[in-house]
Amino acid sequence: MQPGPSSSHRAHQGGFTLIEVVIAFTVMTIILLATSSVLRRETRGIAELQNIGHSEKVMEGAFNRIFRTIQFARGFTPETTLSSTLNASETGQIALGSITGFPDHGGLVVDRGEATEEAINYEAHATVGTGVLTLDRGAEGTQSRGHNAGSSVIWSGLAYPIANQTDPDPSEYDGTTDDLRGDIYFIGKGLGLSYQVPVDPAHTGSYLEGSEPRWGAQVSGGEVTGAYGAVVYVPSVEITEADRQFDLNEDGDEDDTFYLGRVALQSWSTDPGDSLRVNLTPSIILQEKGAYGSDMDADGFEDPMFLWSPDQARLRLRFFVLTGTVNGHEVVRRFENIIHLSNGSAE
Repeated sequence: MQPGPSSSHRAHQGGFTLIEVVIAFTVMTIILLATSSVLRRETRGIAELQNIGHSEKVMEGAFNRIFRTIQFARGFTPETTLSSTLNASETGQIALGSITGFPDHGGLVVDRGEATEEAINYEAHATVGTGVLTLDRGAEGTQSRGHNAGSSVIWSGLAYPIANQTDPDPSEYDGTTDDLRGDIYFIGKGLGLSYQVPVDPAHTGSYLEGSEPRWGAQVSGGEVTGAYGAVVYVPSVEITEADRQFDLNEDGDEDDTFYLGRVALQSWSTDPGDSLRVNLTPSIILQEKGAYGSDMDADGFEDPMFLWSPDQARLRLRFFVLTGTVNGHEVVRRFENIIHLSNGSAE
């Protein structure tokens, strides 16, 4: 009688050994883990692209809203003088010759380009007389100084070309930017533009007062004659290149500090507290802290967000937006647009 097959031989004929099962399970686990890793990367990549696409839609919507708001506006270039002497210790009020076009809170530059130049932030228009209240003296790295009556005052938020574009002294301008007309010398930070639009508070169907437009703006109570509006940048969150481990402005280092902020429509009237602010974007727009309007893409030109050309009634918008990350790297996109105000400059 022939001997029967051994038990090990029968196991081999009838199925896998324990070692073979372990090996197969290990291989399958490796394949599943690799597949899961690929799926996670692809899912993350899709989410990153969706975030970038969302930011692009947000900026497109903001440009459209700004255009619809100011296309029939007239723009202001707020400039005035001190009505009386301002001493270096004053923090209550500044008396101004005019506050036309000056937002209800913001910043001034007194004696721009002079040895006594000073940046001053303020929180409100004066309730009596013509001026501004609640002062932060010596802002933006300047010193609090005394200023004589008649000293020049400008709204620091505006950026506009200087008159001398041929060969100006460095003290005459704050930077140069590439523009439709070529390289432009400009002054200001480029934080916004103030304006008025035709209004019809009584809903008569006419925006005219006699033969002229009835100028005003939309505030909290509706359209108000004599009110003003501004499209402005509002900083909100401070970030650093060192924390992000990324050179946001491509200047060769990671030493800079930036604000992330939003674009908003701001309006105010002569009645205290009658104001309105509508945010057009989340806080995704980059601007270097302490260097508003600086070169944001290392092309050798400064990049004010708002550049107002009064002689052409043209507003150039240029925003650098932190749209998201791809593979762990920050993505900064440049968005730009041109708007011509059909009612020109107020001056």
